[in-house]
Amino acid sequence: MFLEDEGRFSEAEAEFISANKPKEAIDMYMHAQDWDAAMRIAEQYDPAAVSEVHVAQARAAAERKQFQSAESLYLLAKRPELALKMFREQKMWHDAMRIAEDYLPGKVAEIQVEMASGGPAGPTPDGGANADAVIAQARKYEAGNDYARAIEAYLSLSPKDSPNVDTLESCWMQAANLAMNYQRHRMHDVIAAVSGKLCSSKRHASAGELHESIDDVQGAIRVFCAGGLFDRARALAGNNPTFNTYIQEQYNKHLVSNEAAEEMAAQGGSMGQQALEMYVQRNDWDKVHEAAAQQGADVAALYASKHAERLFKQGEYGTAASVLGAHGAVVAPAYIELYRGIAMGVLGAASHERSRAAEAGLKAMMFKLVSKMGSSTAVSANVVAEFRKMYLAAHYTALANEATQAGLKDLAAMQKTATLRYAGIIPADRVFYEAGMAWRNAGRPNMAFVMLNRFLDLCDAMDEPDTSAAMIENADYANTDIPFDFTIPQRPYVGEAEKEGVRDYILELSMDQTVEQVLSTRRCEQCGSETYEANLTCHSCKATLEPCSVSGYPTASYDKVVSTQNGLDVVAIRENWNLWATTFNSCPVTGGGASPMY
Repeated sequence: MFLEDEGRFSEAEAEFISANKPKEAIDMYMHAQDWDAAMRIAEQYDPAAVSEVHVAQARAAAERKQFQSAESLYLLAKRPELALKMFREQKMWHDAMRIAEDYLPGKVAEIQVEMASGGPAGPTPDGGANADAVIAQARKYEAGNDYARAIEAYLSLSPKDSPNVDTLESCWMQAANLAMNYQRHRMHDVIAAVSGKLCSSKRHASAGELHESIDDVQGAIRVFCAGGLFDRARALAGNNPTFNTYIQEQYNKHLVSNEAAEEMAAQGGSMGQQALEMYVQRNDWDKVHEAAAQQGADVAALYASKHAERLFKQGEYGTAASVLGAHGAVVAPAYIELYRGIAMGVLGAASHERSRAAEAGLKAMMFKLVSKMGSSTAVSANVVAEFRKMYLAAHYTALANEATQAGLKDLAAMQKTATLRYAGIIPADRVFYEAGMAWRNAGRPNMAFVMLNRFLDLCDAMDEPDTSAAMIENADYANTDIPFDFTIPQRPYVGEAEKEGVRDYILELSMDQTVEQVLSTRRCEQCGSETYEANLTCHSCKATLEPCSVSGYPTASYDKVVSTQNGLDVVAIRENWNLWATTFNSCPVTGGGASPMY
């Protein structure tokens, strides 16, 4: 700035150029009205500023009343509107009309009004007068065989001149017709201009037909696609593979830009994948699952797992389990922690938080998951064994809910007793409380006493933070398959009122001499020893029996039935199976139809 203020322009220029600020050098010379220097810098370093230099020089010429020089400079700058403005301000109507007719036909009407009134004329509200004047002028050019100017006049019309698109379309099409008939050397340029104007006014059909009229199939297809007229584009393309590929690409882009997820989903492949992601972004999970199912079981399972992950983060464990139960789950290490968390969330619910629907959903989820794990190498054998235990915990919990609701007290008590094997997977206080209360309702106080007494021991341990399961008296469970090494729950399953009710009941049984305070036993068919009735493995001879799929109790060979009705070998105790099949008419494992076996 110092050099410029001192008039040392050459040195200032050098500094500006070295600082990569050519615009400041140009401004300096324009301020000094050194137009040659300004133009030299603009042409060499900033071509975009050339027009600006011409405009500045033109204004300076106009101030000196050198209007013709100013006009030439404005036109060099491609700014005829500024030349027109200059002549209007000077009331040089002849020159103003010349500029309007040659470069700005849309302004002719205004100039005519101004010439008649001697002052500036504002545009009419709807632009109709402007359009009429331009059309009249264009027709005059036609009548005089001045087709070049007629074309320019028609093409100068825009929606700003008239709200009547039909009129505009007619004028633009006339420009095209004149070019085809009289200006064939510029026909393609004019048709391209008309096509652009028609497309801007949403008249893609007319634009496409215009291209067709000169056998420009490629141009017609391009315009039809731009207007969403894909059927017309396909009809025109016929069997041409290049055109059909282009049309499909444009159709796909059209679907994506309009977020037409349903149409995208119907196409499958990458488009179907994009549709799924659109549904996910909209949080429209019903659509996600519907579309994913159409792409196969693996895709359905993947998106079910994604949905479940979102629900899990929101604390909706039951809903997450139901989603996976309904749509499948991906067997992959990345999702194992999620599935484990969902199972723990459902099975770890306190009494007032429990949901039969959530537990049924977990059963379905774990059944599908464990079935897939059995044929997968994606997870280790230890994980499979862990998840099978979680499945059985969920299985017998869900069955006990149904049996309880149906009034099958003994069966519900057996099912809840089976869940004792999974103490730790299900909070220990919960399984002992539920099993004990079930036996109380079923009228077997000895079983209720032992299990509820363990429940009270756990409640006392929970009140002492440093207590572990190993410190609890385990004599009653020494010869059972009920684990000792579970973690003491962090929060109670039931409230103080329920605990007091159990204490009162235990005290009552303690004073009842008719109640044996021991677990019931069965005779082992292998060695004849008495062993805990729900043991799957005899504590004496270690003979192992399969668990009944209905009750969870050991299935003796003499009372065993196997159902193959639903594609799986489902083992059960005959009496338990028949009771379940008669009551529910369904398989306890698969949920398919089932009937008694006598």
